[in-house]
Amino acid sequence: MWKLYLALRSDLTPGAKVAQACHGLRAFVAAHPELDANWHTNSNNLVVVEFSDENALRNLVTKAETKGVPFATFQEPDFDDSLTCVALGPGGDKLVSSAPLALREGKKAA
Repeated sequence: MWKLYLALRSDLTPGAKVAQACHGLRAFVAAHPELDANWHTNSNNLVVVEFSDENALRNLVTKAETKGVPFATFQEPDFDDSLTCVALGPGGDKLVSSAPLALREGKKAA
């Protein structure tokens, strides 16, 4: 069982992070339909983590390419087409293990 990892930029607002995570998931589904079907049926676990900025996400993409980890990216048109999310499939855990979980500073719902 593997988890799908969504890596976001910590320099975005909480609302933007949520939207970009949705875009990143959608990009992964479109790029890797077979992996998505396997993940959805057998795991359906998501982990959302944060990286400092766009350059950190670009470095993550380079690592994924080098390690052969399936991934998809999303670039937000409303943010000058900047990279806002990287979705990682099997093996992604090794690339994001030191990244903090997203939105940890937010208040809990009542």
